[in-house]
Amino acid sequence: MRPSQVGPQKQKTRSTEFNWDHVMDMVENMQRIHELLLPFQQEEDRRQRKLKEFPEGFHLNGKGYSCAICGGSCSNEETWYDQYGIKCMDCKAAVDRGDIPAYCAEDKEKWYSRWDLQSAFNVKGPTITRWLKAGIIKARRVKREGHEDALVFLIEDNKDFLPPKKLVKNYSHTERTNDDGTFMVHIEPWYRHVDPHAHLKGYKIMDELQFVNGELGIKKSQKEK
Repeated sequence: MRPSQVGPQKQKTRSTEFNWDHVMDMVENMQRIHELLLPFQQEEDRRQRKLKEFPEGFHLNGKGYSCAICGGSCSNEETWYDQYGIKCMDCKAAVDRGDIPAYCAEDKEKWYSRWDLQSAFNVKGPTITRWLKAGIIKARRVKREGHEDALVFLIEDNKDFLPPKKLVKNYSHTERTNDDGTFMVHIEPWYRHVDPHAHLKGYKIMDELQFVNGELGIKKSQKEK
């Protein structure tokens, strides 16, 4: 589900009166969360210990892992774990060839995926394809056997075109609904809380976009091309 499509959620505000039952409920909830997370932390600790023995990395045992770069599912010998995290073997090969930097698996703030562009700027896939063909935006390509190639849009390759991802983070706000202490959490796209053209002044992606009736999208003149 896209972040901008997340609907309102009902939550409880904290009581203004001290309540031991409420405190104990919170303690029990925290303990349950700790118990749920403990196996994951133990597994990560085990991986870190193994990484000292195999500093170049190793395959993970088991199924259902997700590649930190292309997002694809991978299992057993299809996986690779190193200091940057989990990758599939196709993305590892791309890193080894120098097609993409190794940091892509660890730091997603330094690059956009195709989905990131669609979500952050409300553009469609064909628009991104047109930008690529026109040389407006640059992408690193990850060849994936049996799947569509993954595209990595490095910010360092598109400094004049793409802004830092922190500038296009979605906003959330709460709204109290009634007197019983409940409130609604709303998540909205960044461009509804700023003047997008002023906010991203100097980034050429805004030359391709327009802001009309609270929505960001491709310019009509660009659609006709």
